[in-house]
Amino acid sequence: MKGLRNKLLLLISPGFWFMLLNTKTAVGEWMKTPLYISSKIESIFAVYNLRFVFDLKDTSIFSRLYFGKLGLVFNNMSEILNLISPKTFFVDSMVFGKWEMIPFFLFPLWFIGVYILVKTNHFVPFLVLVFTTLFAYLSGQRSVYFLFPSYLVNIYIVSFGLGYLFNEKK
Repeated sequence: MKGLRNKLLLLISPGFWFMLLNTKTAVGEWMKTPLYISSKIESIFAVYNLRFVFDLKDTSIFSRLYFGKLGLVFNNMSEILNLISPKTFFVDSMVFGKWEMIPFFLFPLWFIGVYILVKTNHFVPFLVLVFTTLFAYLSGQRSVYFLFPSYLVNIYIVSFGLGYLFNEKK
């Protein structure tokens, strides 16, 4: 039943159909991943981002934290948290065009799935979600092609919520 739920959720999600219909483009983007990763790492440590770190004349604690290396870390962490957020998949159609990757009506099931996974101490999906999001972050590309593994993990979490609802009705 669980495999059937996952397949059904994939079939009603626009993200799956987009990837299926654009497989050739996705493979082309994935082939460019080493180039994307090297340019992302270069952009993190670019002179533009580090100019305040080396030119810091004001030695107050606030300016040292905000303009220092810690500020650079916080900026990058906020970018990662934006990618890992379920908002990216359920609501934010600006990233992927005029549609959401996962239909919004499945969002409550995602919360139920998170609750069930935490309650049963099943943390592997969350670790996979973090690592797949880090891959998208390192590529520097906020696109369907690089967020697709995270999309699959979110579908998996939604399927747990759906399974919980069906088990409660029995």
